Amino acid sequence: MLNDIQVTDYFSLTLQRTLRVPNDGGTYPLPPGLGTFPIYPRLALRRSAVADLPAADYYVPMYQSEALWFRFLPPYWLPHAVQVAAGGVDVLTGEPLREELVAQPQNYLCCPKQPWLDGIRTAPGIVSQFVAAPLGAGHTLEEQFSDRPLQGGITIGVVPPKPGLFEEPPAEKRILCLRSQKRLGLGGGGRIEQKIYPDPYGLDTWDYANSRQIRIQIINSAHFAALTGRPAPPTPVTAAAYTKYGLPWFCLYDEASPDIGVTPELQSLKTVPNADPSLHWVRVQGIQPV
Repeated sequence: MLNDIQVTDYFSLTLQRTLRVPNDGGTYPLPPGLGTFPIYPRLALRRSAVADLPAADYYVPMYQSEALWFRFLPPYWLPHAVQVAAGGVDVLTGEPLREELVAQPQNYLCCPKQPWLDGIRTAPGIVSQFVAAPLGAGHTLEEQFSDRPLQGGITIGVVPPKPGLFEEPPAEKRILCLRSQKRLGLGGGGRIEQKIYPDPYGLDTWDYANSRQIRIQIINSAHFAALTGRPAPPTPVTAAAYTKYGLPWFCLYDEASPDIGVTPELQSLKTVPNADPSLHWVRVQGIQPV
């Protein structure tokens, strides 16, 4: 089991547990990280389980209706271009994931300027929180924006810069990180304030020859033990636990930073409803929409 994924020599990421914000039309600050989701490489699972699972490089157990956000961990001095797709649909544009980077509309994040991503880009300065939803109910991004067979899961593409453009600081050593339905996809939940920053370097910066793409499948925790022979993770953090520990909601002091545009397609995203009897959400006392 891993806590993070080392995608390239210099780039890793984590999937962070978080509280689901209310899907009530309000807009909320960035929610906190409540620890990392466990990540299982394909080779770490028993062969019989892998035969029953959809093809992927990594598997992550989640409870239906749980929320997550991605934390990106490149060195501060070495930018990377990062593409994120849910079920093969780009979460920034609503279009099928493309191998090439595009500037207009920008279909990638520039990290480390973009330290994290909490949801699907639906309006300027706003994302719709990533929420695990069952395939086939019409709530996932791919069911609304793709006519291909359902695949679920997440695709992450990472493109490093061309050699020689950014020099490693002399004093810094290179350190690598340690390594309902059975399947779930990502749908949109409540509104969260989050800018997606434009690339300050330009398309000519990125080295496609050394890019890497990984596939992550989300497995319903209710089926995870039966499929893998490993215990499912504990139940999600409750609102009571959240308030008990007084965890903060994060704000970014980025008023001076620009924000990329939003595509008309994703403005029409239908979010995972609070009224769905198979889902649940909680309102945290004292936390108000912005």
